[in-house]
Amino acid sequence: MPTLDCAACALKLEKLINKQPDVISASISYATKTLKLTAEDPDSLIPELTEKCNEIESPTVIQKPHAKLEENSSHGILDWIKQDKVQLGIGGIIFGAGMILNYNLINLPVTSGNH
Repeated sequence: MPTLDCAACALKLEKLINKQPDVISASISYATKTLKLTAEDPDSLIPELTEKCNEIESPTVIQKPHAKLEENSSHGILDWIKQDKVQLGIGGIIFGAGMILNYNLINLPVTSGNH
């Protein structure tokens, strides 16, 4: 739901969607702008739900999620680096290296140029 612009709107739309007859449950996350929809055939409900939502909060766009990449598909190095866990790990390594260098440089003995 890329058009969500406030948390109150997300809550209002979530309540509306949950009232629809074929919907088992629905939850909207404003932070991630996503709708988690449980229904017998959720894909078939998207046009109807979009229309209902647009009656009270326009423009509302409900998109199906992008297909997830298969586990065995080959990824480029840039795709791998863009993953949150990888970025967090790289950041941790850099932070740790900085702490070690900082500690070692602070505790080095000071020598004068005279022998």
